Amino acid sequence: MILDCPACNARFVVEAASFPPEGRQVRCGVCSHAWHQLPNVPEPLDEIDDDEMVQEAEAEAEAAPPPEVPDQVVLAEPAEAAAASDPPEDSGSEAPMARLDAFDESRRRSEEAAEGLDKPKGPSVFTIAWVALLVFVVAVGGIAWFGREALVAQFPEAAKLYAKLGIETSTPARVGEGLELQDVNSFKRDVEGTRTLMIEGAVVNVSGEERPVPALRAVITDAEGAQVTEWTFSADSERLPPGGRARFETSTEDPELGANLSLIFVEP
Repeated sequence: MILDCPACNARFVVEAASFPPEGRQVRCGVCSHAWHQLPNVPEPLDEIDDDEMVQEAEAEAEAAPPPEVPDQVVLAEPAEAAAASDPPEDSGSEAPMARLDAFDESRRRSEEAAEGLDKPKGPSVFTIAWVALLVFVVAVGGIAWFGREALVAQFPEAAKLYAKLGIETSTPARVGEGLELQDVNSFKRDVEGTRTLMIEGAVVNVSGEERPVPALRAVITDAEGAQVTEWTFSADSERLPPGGRARFETSTEDPELGANLSLIFVEP
């Protein structure tokens, strides 16, 4: 018959003849739990036609000597261990036993869960994404803070954003800041037999403080935007008070392909 340990659910096959009608004490070979086990009595047959067979069976049972029953039976070791070792000799006091199933499904799942907890787990994709985002934000913040002067120099409009955030920056002065070109006029004339392009106009200080007057550069391009020629010249004055005005006049040989004229302030 098959016994189930009530403590660990280990299962064992034992000889039914080793159990008297009143039962006996048994002990689990896996967890050492002990309990009183009654024999598994088969259900009686519904009907027996042959009375003589019954009487003979009862007579043989009375004539047979009663088996020696120890006070307690120790159930066998697990089936896996029994298979790995040599089969024990039959002592005559205990019936041979073999474990059918040492661990049931629930116990197996518990052990697998415990093994899963012991295994180290790597970082999840969500964690890696958050760490990468944090590194990116810190890097951008460092560039925006420590490289703010270079950013403002490259993009002067960034100074307004820093000002809104309460961060001071030393914005470099733009060449020709506070100055305007007014009354610019260009025309062509013959000078000593050479067709010449003449340009004239004025530089005006429209700010409220004295300003230096930088050099001017004239750039002539053709109809497609390609540069034809350029040159640099200066106005009549090097500095202008608020509202001051300095005239300029310059000329070059007439570029026949010239179509557009541009005047810009440049560093001296």
